[in-house]
Amino acid sequence: MTPGEDSCRPMKYSPQPSGSNRPESPRLFLDKEGRWYHEGVQITHQRTCQLFSKSLHKHPDGDYYLHVGPERTRVELEDTPYLVRSVTVEEDHAGSPQGYRLSLSDQTEELLDPRTLTVGKGEVLYCSVKSGQERGRFLRSAYYQLCSRIEYDEARRVFWLPLKQQRIEILHPDHDLGGE
Repeated sequence: MTPGEDSCRPMKYSPQPSGSNRPESPRLFLDKEGRWYHEGVQITHQRTCQLFSKSLHKHPDGDYYLHVGPERTRVELEDTPYLVRSVTVEEDHAGSPQGYRLSLSDQTEELLDPRTLTVGKGEVLYCSVKSGQERGRFLRSAYYQLCSRIEYDEARRVFWLPLKQQRIEILHPDHDLGGE
């Protein structure tokens, strides 16, 4: 075995059945960190992964499919179809945040609607993307980029994000919305 050989070895993934009667693993699978798998083997070719991320589409039946040319294949998702890879803060001349630009896994960019920020299980940050039609999961690097701007109101016990001289609260499932 040569140095670095282990890092090139394909990783196996066997998803747990999620209410389906399919005994075999799906042909294509996208995990919560944005890694693609084909028949349980991780796809490591970067351009193939980029093509797949750009070619993922939701159908009226609610399932997601990969469309490449005439080919169409169902994709099983571990979490969300879109991942937030990075966050860029757009500031005014005084350095105040005027917007937060998201770079998504499908190689598109869009402005964050901070009112859609939520904290999920495991303290994972989510937001709405694609004109509010889809949910996006923040990858760790994007999470930390945004967290550098998030502040905490000790008296109200809420996290908030500054935007255009406003405080946008971030919804957390453990937060008491009743204002105890």
